[in-house]
Amino acid sequence: MGARVVGFSASFVTSSRRALRPHTFRDITANGTFGSHDPEGDTLYGAEIMVHPSLRRLGIARRFYVRRLRLARRLGLRYFVAGGRLPGFEAFARRMTAKEYVDEVVAGRLEDRVLSVQLKMGLRVRRVLPGYLSDPRSGNFATLLVWKNPAWVASRRRG
Repeated sequence: MGARVVGFSASFVTSSRRALRPHTFRDITANGTFGSHDPEGDTLYGAEIMVHPSLRRLGIARRFYVRRLRLARRLGLRYFVAGGRLPGFEAFARRMTAKEYVDEVVAGRLEDRVLSVQLKMGLRVRRVLPGYLSDPRSGNFATLLVWKNPAWVASRRRG
């Protein structure tokens, strides 16, 4: 049986000082070039995950997240951070703010096909990022998601 691409994931290393403050996708990725990669950084930034539409809901994105968190541990990084789309927000945008929507998803009262998976992976919402990307379904908002590596030791050098 031939191999085929089912999805794609892109990440880079940066500083937590940069990743944890409010930013846009263009800012954090240096206009999508990943020129903001900093090999001395303490944070793995998850810039993108894509799964073939016919293969969604099969746990592929979850596997990408497992690998990303494993990579952050292996590299001895302090954090994994990502900006997360909110595709379900579109249906609620007339009734609530993006922050209210995120709060409802975090509380488990609403389901968002992206954010709900990220929360199940142990990521936590630090804030809502306005103007993060051009995505009408998300109202151009994203969540700033953070996972702190429980094995991180400040004095240990990566290698």
